[in-house]
Order: sequence, then C-alpha cells, then structure tokens
Amino acid sequence: MSRELDLPYSLETETAVLAACLMEEDAFTVASAILHEEHFHIERHRAVWRAYTALRSTGEVLDPLTLHDAAKRAGEAEKIPKEYIGELLDAVPTAVNVGYHSKIVREYAERRALIAAARQLEAAAREGKEKAVAIAATVAGELTRVAAVTSKRGFRAAGEHVWKVMADIEARANGKAPPGIRTGYAAIDEHVGGFRGGDLIILAGVPGSGKTALGVCVLLNAALDYGVEGAMVSAEMTSTALVERCLSNLAFIESGALRKGRLDNDEWRRLTEAGATLAKLPFHIDDTPRPDVGEVCARLRHLKSKHPALKVAVVDFIQLIRSKDDEMIALALTNISYELKGVAKELDIAVIATCQVDASAVEKSETPRPQLHHLRWSQGMREAADFVGLVYRPKVYNPMAEDNIEVSFPKARDLPTFTATLRWVGKYMRAEDHPDHLTGRAA
Repeated sequence: MSRELDLPYSLETETAVLAACLMEEDAFTVASAILHEEHFHIERHRAVWRAYTALRSTGEVLDPLTLHDAAKRAGEAEKIPKEYIGELLDAVPTAVNVGYHSKIVREYAERRALIAAARQLEAAAREGKEKAVAIAATVAGELTRVAAVTSKRGFRAAGEHVWKVMADIEARANGKAPPGIRTGYAAIDEHVGGFRGGDLIILAGVPGSGKTALGVCVLLNAALDYGVEGAMVSAEMTSTALVERCLSNLAFIESGALRKGRLDNDEWRRLTEAGATLAKLPFHIDDTPRPDVGEVCARLRHLKSKHPALKVAVVDFIQLIRSKDDEMIALALTNISYELKGVAKELDIAVIATCQVDASAVEKSETPRPQLHHLRWSQGMREAADFVGLVYRPKVYNPMAEDNIEVSFPKARDLPTFTATLRWVGKYMRAEDHPDHLTGRAA
C-alpha cells in the first residue's frame, strides 16, 4: 500500500458531505463554513467541491445537471461522470448531519497535515542540510498552526465575537477578571489597563537607560503581585547576572555587595528570604547567546506547551537576535519584529522586546530624550509593535537631576500617547512608582 493511500481519511464521510450539498442548497452553506477543497483526500471529491464552489460563486442552482455542466466547463467531466452523480444522490437519505460530517472530514485533514509535518521533519533531519534547531523551529511552527486550525477558521461573523467580548468587559468592570497583564506601575497600568495577549511592546533607549532592568522589574511585579507567569529571553546577559539582579531587587541589597559577597547578617537573612521567594515564582530564563528568531519562537512555543499559564515574555535585546536576513539590517529587524508579534498572537502572550536607539543621533539632538526616529532602521519595528516605549534617564545627562526613568509612549495602539515617570533605585536595580504620581492619584 502506498504512503498516500495509507493516510487517514473516511471515504464514506467525504461522500456524505458532497451528497448532502447536492440534496439541499443550505447544506453547502453549512459545509463551506467548515471545509475547503484541500480538506478532501480523494481527488474526485476535490473536483466535485471545486464545481460546487464555482456554481455558488456565480449564483447558479446546485443540482445534478448544473454540477455536470460545471464539470465540463472546468475540463473535469471525466472525474465527475453522470453515473457518479447518480451515486451521490443515493449516498445518504438526509442532509441534516452535514455539519457533523464536515467536522469529521476536517479532523482527518488535520491528521494528514500532522503526518506531513512529521515526514518533513524526518526528511530534513536525514538530509542534514540545516541545523537541527532550525528544522525543529520550522516544523514546530507548522505543528502549532495545524493544532490551532480548528479554532482559527478564517472569517467569522462579528456577531460570534460580540457577546464574549461584552462579557469580558463586564467582568473587568465588576472586578471579576484581570483587565490585562499588569506591569506593577500605576503610571503605566492606569493608561493601558494592562497589556494583553498578542501585544508586542518595544522598550527602546540608549545603553544604560534602564530598559533591561525595567523589563526584569515588570516580570517580577507581574509574578509577585498578580501571579502572572513570565519568561525572560536574554541575548545579552547571563542567567547568573539576571538572577543576581532579581535578588538585589527583592532583597534590597546593593548589587555591588552581591558581586563581592560582602554581606552582614541582616543582608544574608534578606538574601535567603529573597532567594526562597524567587525560587517559587513562575519565572523562566533563557540566556542562549545570539539566538535565531526562529529559535526564540520555538522555545516560547515549547514553554507555552509545558506552562499554559504563560502570559508575558521579555526579549532582551532585539538587535542581538539573528535573522535569515542579517545582511540587511532593516529587513532583519522588521522580520524579527513581525516574528515576535506573530508568536505573541499565536500563544496569546504579551511580548516585551527591548531595543537600543542610535545613541550618536540622540547626542546630536537638541534634547537627549530619544524620539521615534532615533530607532535606527526602525520602520518595520514601529509598524509591528502595538506599543513603543522610549526610555530616558535624566540623571545620565545631568548629575543634579532626580534619578527617574521616564517612559514616553509615542505609539500606544487605540490609546492616547502618554509618558510614565518612575523612580529609579540603581543600587537595587529597581524601578518603583514615583511618589508624586501616587500622591496625585490619591488626591
């Protein structure tokens, strides 16, 4: 038996769907909302479906005579002879089960797609032309697409979404559902209402502006205060350095003291408590140096499959991630940004990506505050992102200034632009709500 004939399908069910559509006009409307031509395994059945689709697209009646005529016009009369049309008419006594039968046909099609992806993986692995991780990333994307296809069937009427969306809004209004993924900073959360799954947020700034620390703080705040599971993909820092930052943040111990190991008894106590807290947090770290964007997405898919509660991932920083288009920087960054946006939607997580702006261009500007145009080679990044936050620390340029982190959002999809001011506590690598904001809010 050939490998093609050995693939799973149901001759009877495919025939039942086609017969029902020939019996009742409404049956095709039901079936076509579930099935497409490629879902049929038998080539003759695909030809019949093509003829049905052609007839409906021109508004013609769907019956045995028009079916045969459409097959002749398409040059497929030999695939759909009159004798076969007669067999279809006798195949099922009623069209009432067409929806149920269509779902079975689709299920078999999805199983065949999984087998095809597995064969692709086997063939690529045997040939050895690509690295194993690249092969796995490609096939992982295909497997995820196949797994998600049942719930993502293309166009759906807006009415199918309305009541669920309204119920979600009502739940948020009544405090019965989290409004989004909270950053833990009132100055941001009050404007955004929490980031959502599918959002791509880019935090951009010059080196030393605090963008990486801010990303780490968001993960810690979300995990500590709201139990949100998060991940950190660090293309620059090691997992050891990241954990030290977290411990400094949680224990309120100067990062320099941790590096030297010079702690008094009280600091050792606080460090032990912080370590116990951090060990229990739903916080995952990947410090693979210079990963390929496909690897990043594949690992996030794997993590999500193991930890379905995953809601947010920080990717630090975007220029250190490799792409197939590395020789063209603008195209590479665009590709990376859209890949991250795609995986955010696919996995229903918020992705926060840090990015360095062109520091030399900032220094030549009238103000040291970064602007959107300082995002070098950034057009594609700006288009892909839902939010762009420009990170600025005044004290870097003026030693007498208050040590704050200002995050301006010149792009905030569906929301007014805004600026959030946070208090920076550098010795603990920690960003906090600014006291002036909290006082103003209380008033």
